Amino acid sequence: MKIANLHKTVPGMTMPSLLQSLTLLAHGGAVGFYVPDADLVPAVAFNHALAERVACGASYMNSF
Repeated sequence: MKIANLHKTVPGMTMPSLLQSLTLLAHGGAVGFYVPDADLVPAVAFNHALAERVACGASYMNSF
């Protein structure tokens, strides 16, 4: 569902409030985002590189 369509189904809620709610739900794992035919190779490569650096002792905090 598109965010604009979702916004129409929640009368009285402002767009910033809706986006904040969706962000909190996504952070908590309650909702997710679907990307059709997404190329996962770059994301997997990034996650592996990050995990390797953390395993070698690199800081995980905003080190990029």
